[in-house]
Amino acid sequence: MLPTVLLLKDKEVSYEKPFALHNYETKFLPILQFNLTNAEELSTLLKNGPDASIIWGIVVTSQRAVKALAEAWKAAENDISPNIQTKWKSLPFFVVGNTTANIATRDLGFTPIGAKESGNAELLADFIELQNICENEEPNTNQDQEKQIPFNWVVFFSPSGVDLALPTLKNLKFWKWIKVAAIGPTTKEHLIMNRSVDVSVVSPKPDPQSLAKVIFKYDSSFLKSDSFSSV
Repeated sequence: MLPTVLLLKDKEVSYEKPFALHNYETKFLPILQFNLTNAEELSTLLKNGPDASIIWGIVVTSQRAVKALAEAWKAAENDISPNIQTKWKSLPFFVVGNTTANIATRDLGFTPIGAKESGNAELLADFIELQNICENEEPNTNQDQEKQIPFNWVVFFSPSGVDLALPTLKNLKFWKWIKVAAIGPTTKEHLIMNRSVDVSVVSPKPDPQSLAKVIFKYDSSFLKSDSFSSV
């Protein structure tokens, strides 16, 4: 039986393939749903164009932030003059992670920078200081699905996801044997400092390949140590 990784997110083929290459089975459990807020204000800002004295670039830190910007852009597109569109698209467009960069290119037509250099927001902040596009999160009512899923790893993707899922996960009889992974340093810090949870690994970059690789490396190191101890 293959080891199983429970990912607390919507199902994505892009996560299945890297884990399958390392002989892991993946299960997905979406625990958050997103409601966009301040979309009208964002659309108005897009229509008016960037004020050069205030806005010198754009930062998006997640796929949901790209979605928020794309929806606001679509709503305002007919009212945005070609000149203003050019001004927006001439601004530096920073992203965290390759996945977000790919979606931004596909949905917005922007040319992202910083994706490869910045695996997480902390690294990106080393060379930019801008406001982030934000979105609110609400819990999914189907939080107890994971009680029926046997797994070896659980991957947390955000502090809010930790707060929603952890109380239920800790009720599982086999919770003490589960290894915990975090998608980035912010989620790791929240797990350790605020929830007193040991984190086995942190993905060096917020992408499927990095996550699968670091989990495989962790498990492989334990297999090697066990083989040495048995000699």
